[in-house]
Amino acid sequence: MTFVLISDGIDQQFACVQLANQLRGLGQTCLTVGRTKQTKSEVSNHLPVLGIDIELSAKELLGTPLLDKANAIGLFLKDTLEEQSFAKSYRALCQSIDAKPALLFGGAVSVDVGDLLISALSEREHLDLVLVPGERHVNEAQAMTRHWPDHLHRPAVVSAGLWFLPERPPIGSLSGGESGTGRTMPKTLVALVQRSIPTQVGGKTQLLRQLLSWAENSPEWNVIVTRDHGSTRQQPWIRKFNPEDWTFPANAAFAAPEQMLPLLANCAACITVSSPWALAPICWGRQSLVIGDFGVHTDQGTTAFFGSGLMHRLSAVRHLDDLMELPKVNQQWLDAIGWARHDGPDRLIRSLAEIGERRR
Repeated sequence: MTFVLISDGIDQQFACVQLANQLRGLGQTCLTVGRTKQTKSEVSNHLPVLGIDIELSAKELLGTPLLDKANAIGLFLKDTLEEQSFAKSYRALCQSIDAKPALLFGGAVSVDVGDLLISALSEREHLDLVLVPGERHVNEAQAMTRHWPDHLHRPAVVSAGLWFLPERPPIGSLSGGESGTGRTMPKTLVALVQRSIPTQVGGKTQLLRQLLSWAENSPEWNVIVTRDHGSTRQQPWIRKFNPEDWTFPANAAFAAPEQMLPLLANCAACITVSSPWALAPICWGRQSLVIGDFGVHTDQGTTAFFGSGLMHRLSAVRHLDDLMELPKVNQQWLDAIGWARHDGPDRLIRSLAEIGERRR
């Protein structure tokens, strides 16, 4: 089977390269295509910029011979309107030359549930197949779409696991627990912060003050504030942030670009409101805390973490060593959210083959 995977953002490109490598490992032919809307000089990325095969946007790809031999096209665009436009135009082009279109599949790079999941599904009616992480998502999708009117297209929904996250820490990123002198290195807390969450006025400021207070009270720890998103032209995480208004202890700092994954691999603990990237250290066995102070709400993205056993209030931690005493993740929740699925690419291939066979 020949795949073409199309992306338009750094997270989507990272996910497509991950998926392409897994598909190639199963003997499939795979081409990655994409172009972000910002240039590399304009953006400080949280992820390493992985090489894709061809730098073209989805629109630029239309009508090129690159799609002629594709059996399946993966659409992973942040801009779902552009994704819908591509699907409509691609199928129209195929019809105009009496050619059979490739199957279209895709999905959100997230573990969203509830309202966010149904929103993601409704935005992807143009697909033949939608990837979701776990069986929980499949069951919710079936329940939510059961009463959709007949005129709405219902794509097949397949659980593919956490296919968009690295299964293990990056090669060479683990430094171990000792320095070159044999002395134990300080433990690190990674605060995985998000672009627009928490949404409450002053929420980011409250969180940063708490992190700096922990750093002062726990000098044997390092506290690294790490964005889970790219930032344009060094845009500050907190709006109108002025470094002169803040006093950072020597053991607290903002992370350098492209260091998110190595930091998550080496941290002793990770804290976040609802970043999907927090699943990486959770799966890698790092101690994790999901901040419960801002509530379990759709607009906070926290609904997916309900039942994880990791949600606590900031007041539960006075000294950072307290983090290490908190309960571990609820394994049943983790399995249901996608960790139990380790054969996602193989399930994708089989599901596409079944759809293709039914349409012959």
